[in-house]
Amino acid sequence: MQYWVTDSWTRVTARHHTRDVIIAAIDENSIGILGPWPWPRELYARLVRVLSGAGARAIGLDLILDRPRPGDSILAAAISASKRVVLTVSADENIGHLMDGEGLYVEHVILPSPSLAEAAGSLGHIALIYDGDGVIRHLPTFISDISDQKRIFPAFGIAVAAVAANIDRHEILLSPKRLKLGDMIIPLDQQDRLWIRYQGEPGSFPSVSAADVLTGRIPREVFRDKVVLIGVTSTGLADSWTTPFASSGGMYGAEVHANIVE
Repeated sequence: MQYWVTDSWTRVTARHHTRDVIIAAIDENSIGILGPWPWPRELYARLVRVLSGAGARAIGLDLILDRPRPGDSILAAAISASKRVVLTVSADENIGHLMDGEGLYVEHVILPSPSLAEAAGSLGHIALIYDGDGVIRHLPTFISDISDQKRIFPAFGIAVAAVAANIDRHEILLSPKRLKLGDMIIPLDQQDRLWIRYQGEPGSFPSVSAADVLTGRIPREVFRDKVVLIGVTSTGLADSWTTPFASSGGMYGAEVHANIVE
């Protein structure tokens, strides 16, 4: 009953429009034009340079870039020059319980390759936790490595929002049932999880093809002062999640994170 009431309220109050977040989608069009997946790191570097040069307020790469690859030095240089790029932290497996006041314990935190992690403006985790009925309504505010609990990472969307608002990572503070980002106070639940206020059904956020970004088909003004999330939406490659808008189909991970940022 609580899930039903919460989801009904979410659908009724959804704004169905966004102001600040755009998704640069690695879609079928992009793979057809720029080559098969996985892409070389130089392509990501080009995307970062174009978006940064266009005046993007923050750039989030919703991609797992954990293993060193050729081209890392080029991508690291683009990330470092931007100073506004957030990379993802992931986990191979979580052990399923929430930490009081910290987030989620995980067996092993998977970081970006060292040169990329060092260059990033911030790092954020992409762990999403289902409720009992398989719907994504909350996320762990932080995750921590069970073997090194001093390694704590905020959620990816939180990290991106902080960069966009010029909030230093040290100004992301957690206290019982609330999260503080600079001057912003965000309420949390009893387990210190962040409730995701969805803006609408899948497709509510403006999305452009990454290939169109690189080929100049999208005017640079589109990205000025916007938050841009780069993520995979190509069928067969993208992750898909059940949300309170389940009747409209699954939602790509990049769009779930876009809802969190918004």
